[in-house]
Amino acid sequence: MKSNANIWILLFGLFFSGVNAQQLHLKYVLQVEGEQQLNYDLYFDGNRSVFVLKDTEVQQFEQSRQEQARLSDNPNRTVIDVKVSDGKDFFYYKDFQTGEMISREFAFDRKKFIVKDNIPTIHWELTGEKRKIGDFSCQKATTTWRCSNYEVWFTSDIPVDIGPWKLGGLPGMIVEAHNKTVDHHYKLTWFSTNLAQADAVFPRLESFKDPVYTFSAFAEKQRKEMDKLKMFKLKIQFLVYEFY
Repeated sequence: MKSNANIWILLFGLFFSGVNAQQLHLKYVLQVEGEQQLNYDLYFDGNRSVFVLKDTEVQQFEQSRQEQARLSDNPNRTVIDVKVSDGKDFFYYKDFQTGEMISREFAFDRKKFIVKDNIPTIHWELTGEKRKIGDFSCQKATTTWRCSNYEVWFTSDIPVDIGPWKLGGLPGMIVEAHNKTVDHHYKLTWFSTNLAQADAVFPRLESFKDPVYTFSAFAEKQRKEMDKLKMFKLKIQFLVYEFY
């Protein structure tokens, strides 16, 4: 009996030790303030990952927000309805070999930018709390990072440093992530160890004509644009998600 148990443990270890070399495809849903939902794809090929918001998803989101604005009867709410969709996807691309992160972002002046940064170092605190989410045994971790408080559940069943948005740096795949400061909640909805046509899902940067910014320059630009909006007491009717 002990021998069989040892064989199972060995096979389990061999399977998951090979995850780094596997191709993974994950799907996450983002809930914004408990209402709006956006669907994202995360692809991983062992050396790179990319977290993608597809343009078709942006179009559906915009249509939903326009309908909500039309039905709203709040006379004190001033909204700028910003069209974001331009036929190209938004993404967060990480190269784990070079440590570089490249993203396509939307600025509050209604323009798009390619933003170059390093893969962030996030200092997590493991709380010791555990729970089962779907088929995964998960652990809880928390952090305060770039103006926001995060609470995540990750699984070392899949010992790969991947997760939604820019989040990572844990000894396992992030299954849920909650930005408690702005009430954004990512949840894993689908998982596969098979990724067809891996190269096709990674962004070809030469196809984007957007201006290129460093992260610090882009963050400063966003802060200035946000100050303008506050000055006029306006709220953007847009895909509101983290940009720091």
